[in-house]
Amino acid sequence: MLFILLLTYLLPSQPIDPYISITNQANTYIEYIKLDTQKDLSFWALNELYSSSCEVNKNVSRAIGQSASSFLQRIFSDFECTTKENEDSLKFERLEYYAIETGSFSTLINILSLTRPKGKLNSTYSKFLDRWQQSLSSDQIQLAEAVKDRNNISLTEINTESKLFILYSLLFSEFVNNYFTADEFTIIITYLNNTQQTDITDFDRSILNFNLVKAAYETNRYILISNKFNELIASELYPHSEKKVGVFSGLDFALSYIGNYSESLYLQRNILIPLSRYYDQKSRTDFVLLQQSANLYNLGKYEDAKQILEDLYNDPNSTIPKSQLYNNLSLCYKQLGQKNEYTQFLLRAIQQAENEKNPDDNFYKVKLGLYQNLFVYYNSIGDSTSAMPYIRKAQNLAELNNDQFELGSIHFYLGDYYLERFNDFDKALIQFNIAQTLFTSSQNYLNNKLLLSKKIELLIEIDSLQEAQKTIQEVKNIASESSDTPQYLEALIFEGNIAVKQNNLDKIQSVIDEIKVYSLEDLEFEVLVRYFNLQATLFYKKSLYREAYVYLKPTLNQIIERAKGSVESETGFWSVKKEYLDSFELMMSILKKLDYTAESIVFLDKLKTINDASLYNNPLLKASKLSEKELAEEKKLIARIQNLRTEYLSADENSKQALKTEIDKLSAQRQLLTNKVIKSSPESDLPIWKVQQQMNTEELILHYTELNNKLYVSSISKQNLDLYIIDITNDIDLALKEAANGLAAGKTSLSSLFKVYNLLRLKNIPEGITQITVIPDNELYRIPLDVLPTKKPNSAHSFGSTNYMIEDYSFKYFTSLKDYLENNRNAQGNLETDFSAFAISYFDDFPETLPSLPFATQEAREIQRVLTSFEDKKVFTGNGATEQAFQAQLNTSKILHVATHSEVSSRDPLFSTIYLKSAESKGTEGNALYAYELFDNQLENDLIMLNSCSSGTGSYLQGTGIMGISRALRYAGAKSLALNLWEVNDKIAADFATNFYAHINQGYSKSDAMRLAKINHIKTGSADPHYWGAYTLIGNSNPIIKKPASSQFVLPLLITVGLLVGFNVRKKSIEKI
Repeated sequence: MLFILLLTYLLPSQPIDPYISITNQANTYIEYIKLDTQKDLSFWALNELYSSSCEVNKNVSRAIGQSASSFLQRIFSDFECTTKENEDSLKFERLEYYAIETGSFSTLINILSLTRPKGKLNSTYSKFLDRWQQSLSSDQIQLAEAVKDRNNISLTEINTESKLFILYSLLFSEFVNNYFTADEFTIIITYLNNTQQTDITDFDRSILNFNLVKAAYETNRYILISNKFNELIASELYPHSEKKVGVFSGLDFALSYIGNYSESLYLQRNILIPLSRYYDQKSRTDFVLLQQSANLYNLGKYEDAKQILEDLYNDPNSTIPKSQLYNNLSLCYKQLGQKNEYTQFLLRAIQQAENEKNPDDNFYKVKLGLYQNLFVYYNSIGDSTSAMPYIRKAQNLAELNNDQFELGSIHFYLGDYYLERFNDFDKALIQFNIAQTLFTSSQNYLNNKLLLSKKIELLIEIDSLQEAQKTIQEVKNIASESSDTPQYLEALIFEGNIAVKQNNLDKIQSVIDEIKVYSLEDLEFEVLVRYFNLQATLFYKKSLYREAYVYLKPTLNQIIERAKGSVESETGFWSVKKEYLDSFELMMSILKKLDYTAESIVFLDKLKTINDASLYNNPLLKASKLSEKELAEEKKLIARIQNLRTEYLSADENSKQALKTEIDKLSAQRQLLTNKVIKSSPESDLPIWKVQQQMNTEELILHYTELNNKLYVSSISKQNLDLYIIDITNDIDLALKEAANGLAAGKTSLSSLFKVYNLLRLKNIPEGITQITVIPDNELYRIPLDVLPTKKPNSAHSFGSTNYMIEDYSFKYFTSLKDYLENNRNAQGNLETDFSAFAISYFDDFPETLPSLPFATQEAREIQRVLTSFEDKKVFTGNGATEQAFQAQLNTSKILHVATHSEVSSRDPLFSTIYLKSAESKGTEGNALYAYELFDNQLENDLIMLNSCSSGTGSYLQGTGIMGISRALRYAGAKSLALNLWEVNDKIAADFATNFYAHINQGYSKSDAMRLAKINHIKTGSADPHYWGAYTLIGNSNPIIKKPASSQFVLPLLITVGLLVGFNVRKKSIEKI
């Protein structure tokens, strides 16, 4: 017995063996009964164990038969289990026999709490009283009758030595809510917490813990439940049974609900699944597996989650609805970048759901969710035509079920849809008003609250200030009636925003004074930011610029750090809240007034580096490097840090330092985890002087940041800093888009490009500048500055008669100043292969429809030929261009050239793909290598060139995609990336790449080689920027090999010769006009 009891405190390192555990438990209970130690509790446990299944009772019977207890042998032999159907009745009869024979009051209470016919309970109670009434107190009789009659009971009425067992019987009765009120549950929890501090037996402690879990579960205190996790699973004294499976299922729900995923997974794998399978609970087993896949999904273990779901899907006896499996599988495929499978399975789920006639409310919610998922997906990829039918289907389904709440949510979605997608204020307002009516009728306070805030924001934005004030008053009335201080304060902040629009400083001050009367601790982070923006705006409007700066700076720092932690795992970009952008814009205005140009540029560059956090926040990368426990811990750390940042903003000055210390401590703990994914160091403010120190006198950095319809242009030279702002009006926005779209579509307009040249004030570039480093943003990723004409063209298409910026300047491109500093040094490392090329010309065996690239193979061979200064060169073509070979060469090649299709995803940059062959397939079928898979390699490539890039959704790459793929490859270790911004002719792409590498071979820097290749194309091919301007180099531009001494004057000579050739070509072209 001692050995068994010691085992109860050791966590199983592998799934429990129910057979061994049950035998051990039976022996323990029999020993307790024999020693007259907690005899009543032990008999109940033995009966539970014996009754769990007819298969189990054979093992228990064997243990009873081997005992010396004739009493037990008589009970369990007289009432032997024969079938599952009669077991409940036999279980009751054994309890009844034991209670009447021994006079056990606690067993009587256990019997009376069971779900049995009233007549049967009355009969048992009468038999018990006939024999034992004289030994019962009046309090005991009163308690027994209250239990039997399902009356309310207080904890003080349970005053016996078997209090924990009696409490267990009542808490786990189907009539628990008859017995106890919500207040009584709180009293019970307090009592149990106090009792566990006392000296009680192991068995009582086990029952106490199960009581505590049940009372906490009834009151939704899931954290309290999770705190008992270790004790619950360590104890082997609670009998294995179907009831135990049910209790642990509740524990599992609580663990998942609060994000304790690793503990939940442990419970599922080691206890729930083995027990539910042992008791042949197929539906329970399937449900636990479904929950297990959900836990893995939440941790970013998408591949593992997918495998469980596929097993359930392939199980012909699975009890999980197919539509639910289709939906969950589709989400896994989506997170793994398998877009075709995602839509395929989601559509299958829709079809299955529409065919299944199931009146169950949960099934209705599943169908509704499927329609909404498809609407969100198609909307996210810009396919409004496909999106709208699904939201209409969701609307029809909600109307059919008269679901006012879901209808309100759908109209709320639609309002956001018209606002965010089309900037259609009128349609958005109509949808918001419909949603408001529906939320009010369904009495959904929370959603109505969110909706009203959104509606007020919209009304203020469109200057409908009277209507906004009317809605604000409505919110204030609702908040007052509901004692909802946070909502009331938010309404006051909106009043302040209206006063800002009206430039009413007295009103702003009045609003702020009223807000200061209340505590801000319950406000959400975004609302707090709005409040601090309001106060800083007041300082600014009063010309108190220094005060505004000091007040707003800590808020802005918290926004930046919080934004890094909230980078979307799916897109790799941070969620841009309007409040955050308003803070940045306000700070820029303040810094301009203070003439803090350097700090302005630092803040603007921070915006660009926020998204770098996506690399160590990407769940696929983290899941491959961190354990489940570490993944769960990191999620908890993120949540705690975000909460502390909110507390920090609302805290008084005396508390802020302690909060900051705690934030720093938790951030350091999190960084220890994220360093296992990607090595990083705590970021400090970027010193602009350090950037200038690294520059030469002929270099100019043009740093562009688009923010709230303003383009901030930072100009940095060795000695000077300048910052100016361009308002992006509708006309300017249209001009930028027309120029970019024309370039990409082969409909280049020099007039449009020259308009951009003037818009960006590029004619003001100082004399003596020969090198320009560009850090673009938004549309300027699609319009390389080198394609812009420097003088007014003769016509929109006189490509050969104009001068382009590339002819006057050498260009380098980076994604941020931080990137410029870190990636502008000479590459280190000694790689065994100088050049590796992968080329595929035909894609017939790929699942995707990809056009052929007939010159790709020739291109790779020609580049191999011109690279005479490089010794070790390898070319993989056709079926030899496999993913396996590519992965091998990644780590060993100085230059990696890809002449196959590659797709840069703007929405999911880490799911950008390179199409290669798969050696694992007999037919070497096509395969897609994702960008995130490169992180398993420690890259040291000096250059990766993706020739024949496409966006997957259009004819050109978007800025988000370019920035994303560049960031991904940079963090994987590559020094620079060359790619085409829009699709170009295969033959032209091959010729351009060959010319580019010819100059690399002569020792030119990568940027100079790119420039010379472009100039060569202008002079000898088509001067249309569509054909030569697509190529851009992002990152380190230093030479890959040293230039021979004899060639130091070649560049000026080539340019001079090029100009002479160009003069003749242009002269001839002009003569023909």
